[in-house]
Amino acid sequence: MGSVVKRKGKDRKTGKEFTQYHIVFYTGDKRWSDKKNAWVAQQKWEKVPPELNTKRGARRLLAQRETEVQQGTYLGHRKILFADLADDWLEKEVGPTAKEQTVMLYRSILECHLKPAFGSSFVDSLRNQDIQAFVAQKIEEGLSGNYVGQLVVYLRSIFRTAIHWEYLVRNPAERIKIPTQQSPEILPLDPSQVRRLLEHAPSPYYALLVTAIWTGMRLGELMAARWANLDEEGKRYFVRENMTKAQTFSAPKLPASRKPVPLSPFVLKALQQHRKEQTEYRLQLGDRYQDQDLIFPNSRGNPRSHNEAYRKYQTILKDASLPPARFHDLRHTCASLMIKNGESPKTIQLQMRHTSIKMTFDIYGHLFPEDKDDAVARLDDLIWKKPRQHTRGSV
Repeated sequence: MGSVVKRKGKDRKTGKEFTQYHIVFYTGDKRWSDKKNAWVAQQKWEKVPPELNTKRGARRLLAQRETEVQQGTYLGHRKILFADLADDWLEKEVGPTAKEQTVMLYRSILECHLKPAFGSSFVDSLRNQDIQAFVAQKIEEGLSGNYVGQLVVYLRSIFRTAIHWEYLVRNPAERIKIPTQQSPEILPLDPSQVRRLLEHAPSPYYALLVTAIWTGMRLGELMAARWANLDEEGKRYFVRENMTKAQTFSAPKLPASRKPVPLSPFVLKALQQHRKEQTEYRLQLGDRYQDQDLIFPNSRGNPRSHNEAYRKYQTILKDASLPPARFHDLRHTCASLMIKNGESPKTIQLQMRHTSIKMTFDIYGHLFPEDKDDAVARLDDLIWKKPRQHTRGSV
C-alpha cells in the first residue's frame, strides 16, 4: 500500500510557507540489499504537481500510480530530459528518412524554440498546461499562429516517440489550442502597376521580375533556376530544383511542382537578352565568376539569397512609387491577371502547378467573376426556348 505525505515548504521568492504533498508507493521493482542480504521492494517518492497539490488530489494521483504499477504501464523509473529526447528523436526518427535540409530545419527549431523552453525538464514532468503556456508565450513574442501551430506539431511528434520508447504514457501536446489567424491578404499588381514596376527594374532584376509575373514561379524556384532546364524551342521551363532560405538546393516537394512551366514569347525574349548580358559580364569578370549555370545568380555567379532578392524587390517597388509587398504576391499577380483575362480555372491550376483545382479555388476563388443571376436566367432560355422549326426543303 502506498501513502500520502504532507510536508511544509517555503517559496524562494516570497518566503511564504506552503504545503507540499508527496506520494510514496511501491513500483514493483526490487533491488539487492547487502544489509538485509535479500531483494527489497523499491519505493518511489513523487512530488504532487501544482494542479493536484491537495490531499484529495494526492490520493487520486496515488491511486493512478498504483493502478499503473499493477497493469504494468508505470514508466516513472524511465527518466529522460526533453533536450536528450529531442536529440534522439532527430537522430533516430527523423534523420534516417528526411532530407538534409529538413534535418537542418528541425535542428534549428529545436535550438531556437523547443530546447530553451523545455530542454532542462524531465519529459514525464511536462503537462498540457506547460505546452499551452509555451504557445501563449510564442504568440506574445510575435510569432504567427501558423508557425506556433507547426511548433506544436513537432512537439507532438517528439512526445509520440517518447510514448513509443516508453518514457511517457500520454502525449502532453494533444488538444492544444492554437489561436486562429487569417491568411495574409493577397495583393496582386494590376497591369498598369506591372508596367510601372518593370520600368524601374534594372538588369538583371528586370528578367527576374518578368519571369516571376508571367510564370507564377516561386522565389526559391527562381533562385535555383538553371539555363540547362530551359527549353526555348518548346517554350517551357522545367522546375527541377528549389533553393531553401539556407541557400541549399533541393528537389521540389510535390510532383505537381515539377511540371513544366509555359513561357510566353515576351518572357523568352527577356531571358534571351538577360543571357546575352550575363555572358558579357561573365567574360569581363573572368576567373572571379563562379559559373553554376544559374539564370539569376548574384554578382559572382553564386546562388542569390532570398533576403537579397527580397530587399532589392522592395527597393524597386519604392522607386516605382508602389506600396511594399511580398515577393510571393508576384505569383498571385500571375494568377489574378489570368483570371481577369478570362482563363479557365483548370488553366490557372496548371500554370500555378497546384496539386488540385480545389487549392486553386481556395486561394483565388474570390477573384473569379460571379454571374449567378445571369446563369439562372440562361436556364430559362435553355429549357423554354422553342426549338428551331424546319420547313420543307430546308437544309
